Parts: sequence; C-alpha cells; structure tokens
Amino acid sequence: MYKKLTSVVLVAISLMVLMSGNLMAINSSAGTAAYSFLKIGVSARAVALGNSYVGLADDESAIYYNPAGMRQVENYAISSGYHNYIADIQGGYLSAVLPWGQERKIGFAINYLNYGDIPKTNVSGSKIGDFGGGDLAISVAYAQPLMERADFGLAAKFIYESVDTFSSTGMALDLGILYHMPDGHTSMGLSLSNLGFQLSGLSREHKDPLPITFKAGVSHRMHDAPFQIVADGGKFSDNDFFVGGGVEFVGIEMMRLRLGYNTIGSDYKTGGDNENLAGLSFGLGLLLNKLTFDYAYVPFADLGNSHRIYIARRW
Repeated sequence: MYKKLTSVVLVAISLMVLMSGNLMAINSSAGTAAYSFLKIGVSARAVALGNSYVGLADDESAIYYNPAGMRQVENYAISSGYHNYIADIQGGYLSAVLPWGQERKIGFAINYLNYGDIPKTNVSGSKIGDFGGGDLAISVAYAQPLMERADFGLAAKFIYESVDTFSSTGMALDLGILYHMPDGHTSMGLSLSNLGFQLSGLSREHKDPLPITFKAGVSHRMHDAPFQIVADGGKFSDNDFFVGGGVEFVGIEMMRLRLGYNTIGSDYKTGGDNENLAGLSFGLGLLLNKLTFDYAYVPFADLGNSHRIYIARRW
C-alpha cells in the first residue's frame, strides 16, 4: 500500500514540476472561479513553509489543508489567526479539533476575509461613496483511520460572499488522505478541495464554478539534522499547476525558524523593482508550554507584503 501511495505522490509532484515551467504565461481561465479567498492559506506555519502542508498537516489547521491530518492532534486544539493582507484586506481564521470516540476527530473552522472600504464611482469616474465586501466559510470536519498507517478526512463548508448590495452562497466538500511511512519520519498526503457549487450567484442570471484544487504533498523529518522538509504540488481548476516547498529548523527547543517558496509567487511579478522576493515566505514559531505563537511574512512584489499571526493551544 505505502509503495503505491509513494509512487502516486512522487509522480504527481514530478508532473506538476514539469508542467509548471510555463507559469509566467497568464492562464486564460485565471479568475473565472468564484470564492478565490479559498485559495489563500490560513496557517502562519504552513504559509511560511511555502503553503506546502498537505503531507504534514499535523495540527488543527489540517481542517483547511488536509482534513485527514486532524488525526495527528493528540487530544484537543483551538486556534485563532489574523491576516494583514495586501491592499488593506484583512482576514482571520478560527478553528477547533476535538476527539470523537477512540480514534476519530471532529473539527470546526471559520475562515473570513474583509475587503475594507472600496471607492464607488459613477460612469464619469467621479467618486460617489464607498462600498465594502467580504467572504466567509464555515467548515465542519471529520477524520478517522482508513487502514494501517493511513487516515482519511473530509470537511463540509458553507460559503458566503458579499460585494456592495450583492451576495452569493455556496457549498463545498474537501477530501484528504494522509499516510505515515514505516520509518516514522515521513508522511505523504493527497487532498481534493472545494468540490461544490454556488447556491446563488452575485447576479441572478449567472453562477460561477468553484476553485477545485488538487494537491499532493510529502513531509520528512531528517534523522541526523534538525530540519523538517515539506513539498507540495497542485493544480487549481482555474489556473496553472504550481509547486512549493519549505524547510523548518527545529534545533531550538522553544523556537522554530521557517523558509519557503511557492511558484504561485510568479503571478505577482510585474517587472517592478520589488519582485525579487516574490514567491518566498519567511516565518518563526514560539513554543511555550501548550501555547504556540506563529508568524509569517510573505512579500507580494509591488503589491505589498502580507503578515500573519497565528496562536494555538493544544492539550
């Protein structure tokens, strides 16, 4: 079983690396799916690792990245995250994972994004006021053993979006598998997210598809060096293949240092002077008893920078 899954994950990532060579060209389907906020990572740790978390997913943020990973939460976990995004966009994430019986886990999460005040203009371009907008996803997740060393998870979510006086709603399902290799240091995961549809669109006449996302990932804790290494490859239904990866230094008992990269960063390059770091991500974590504090910094070239703070308690 593990040899077959290993082959599937490694072949999938290899194909995505090869097919991501043309990332600088704009995909003709880019931006055609609804609820693009569902593509934005929620965990500061994961984002700092290149948003490559499908093969690791060992905390409560697994609800978003790979629901099967909830099985790795020892007992209980709660978290709260804040995201200061580009263009004055603000976001947040709340989650909780609880045991359900001997080997099962259940989780709950709220993911939201607020677009702030946006100038409203008339046909001549004169400002006549402001309008706002935002996104919200409420998830309920479940995980259980699938077979020896393998776990399965799923998450159902209700989605709401508002723009000025218009709004839309949708439903979606996320599926995930996580396999732990016999060496005790390596895990591999597969996830399929945002399988769903709009219940109502922003206009009555039209409904958009959801950004279905497939990811394959691997994580490895080195035997003789204090590093955790992760790598993911994936495909959005409305955009190109992408790959990402990251390294976490775990050699300091109460601190973690993180560095990552994701090819999605090439989407933010405009030929400006500030694009050299686009695609990179940086972060650190502090472990204080049962509390964890994580921070992530992601540069978006000329668009600005992103800052995330994430606090979790696990017991």
